[in-house]
Amino acid sequence: MAQAGGPEPDSTAQPPAERHCIACGAPISARAVLCPTCRSYQRSWKNNLAYFGSTAGFLAIVFSALTFMLTRANETYHAWQWHDEISVVYFEYPGVAGFINRGDGDLYLVSADIDWDGNRRHITVPLGITVPKGQFVSQTLAPYFPRPAAIDQGDWASTLLAGALPGLFVESSKDKDTARCAEFHFFAAPNTVFSRIDRILQGAGTGLLTAPASGHLNVISVHTGRLLDPPPAFQDLRIAFLVVGPACKSANLTVTDKTFPRTGGGMGITESKPAKP
Repeated sequence: MAQAGGPEPDSTAQPPAERHCIACGAPISARAVLCPTCRSYQRSWKNNLAYFGSTAGFLAIVFSALTFMLTRANETYHAWQWHDEISVVYFEYPGVAGFINRGDGDLYLVSADIDWDGNRRHITVPLGITVPKGQFVSQTLAPYFPRPAAIDQGDWASTLLAGALPGLFVESSKDKDTARCAEFHFFAAPNTVFSRIDRILQGAGTGLLTAPASGHLNVISVHTGRLLDPPPAFQDLRIAFLVVGPACKSANLTVTDKTFPRTGGGMGITESKPAKP
């Protein structure tokens, strides 16, 4: 029995309707999970989780930005340091040409532009050669135009025909005329084949007739997709002439046996004949 005059204990007392936010102290509902004032969770571990989540997101953005900047910086440095270089080891047209790639990436040789006769005459020689980085490539360059008739029995023009040089320029430039009496050959000196021909002709008291030419390669860098600028130039490019001989008649060229020392055929190589028993 309760004591007289004392209040009866209230066994049905309700929990408080409000409490204070653990972050900002603002009054909030006792059942609130999130403070409407500061947007803080009322459990500390949830606030920490959100903090670490936002921090991780920020760090991911920073890392991505740094990766992008470093990649671009590396590409810029690589492009700045990039070096394309092609070297002509030997060259003959028509004939065999050899090239070596000393640069940082693959190169594609499109063509060769050649001028001669005081730059009054020009030819573009198609190449179509891919030279991989650090490698040497050799290729036979076939004549672009039909060869003169009976040119396989021709011989090389010697210095005895120096006075006929203007006629040789004209005659050899008749590209599509198979009745022409001369065919031009370009080579980058020194060239073992033409050095050999010159020695053979010197043995006959003359020498190989040549004239200066100029030219360059048109080369595309596979890395940049652009032509190399300036284009690689030929060093000491010269022109020589293969002549059909006295049997060939031309208004531009007169050749006699006296001015046409025989060198043993188009390659200028003499063959020793076995002695008769």
